Amino acid sequence: MFLQQDKTTVQALYEQNACERCYHMTVLKSKDKELVGHTIIPESDFINLEIEIDKVVITKEPLCLSGKAYRYNWNILGIKPDGIRFEVLNVLSKDKCSVL
Repeated sequence: MFLQQDKTTVQALYEQNACERCYHMTVLKSKDKELVGHTIIPESDFINLEIEIDKVVITKEPLCLSGKAYRYNWNILGIKPDGIRFEVLNVLSKDKCSVL
């Protein structure tokens, strides 16, 4: 049993929530069609997501991300908004998402 799905590419738009360090994003396009329209919660151990989101927060442009969604996303504390955790492996150029 694996905790993460296969590696995929998503084009996601940052949801400007009022909470601190909330990086929730709405998936606009994806190789994995099941993710389209869902909220993802990006996380990464080696990419500073705060910097990447700061680059697009004013222009409201979507980010192109490569990574893996988690299969199980328990929200036992009832945190809102809920979402699918997504491990970001790489931030890609916009061109990579234009073909999705």
